[in-house]
Amino acid sequence: MSNPDRCEICPLIENGVCSRQGTVCQITCIVYDMEVRYQGEADRPLHHRIKEHLRAARNPPAYPNNSLGQHYTEQHPNVPPKVKIMILDSKRSTVKKEDVGGNMHTQTET
Repeated sequence: MSNPDRCEICPLIENGVCSRQGTVCQITCIVYDMEVRYQGEADRPLHHRIKEHLRAARNPPAYPNNSLGQHYTEQHPNVPPKVKIMILDSKRSTVKKEDVGGNMHTQTET
């Protein structure tokens, strides 16, 4: 997006804007008191990848292979997505991207 003030994704990102490309990011589901983190990479503008994840969380059956969609199917059926996003790195090599892509991590807050 060219205007972060009018973007629905930028407010979710803690440390950047959604127009960045070649990013490694962490998406954290913050529904209820459980935090689940997904780490992945996006060569495209981050905006496009985050929108895909949010669509998957809103309509999991349409995205059966999406980790965030699977999480919402199992943990929060019929609950709107509530996430925060952290950009972890930019322009990693392909080997590094494979190391972090698509992993889900669960942490319960105390």
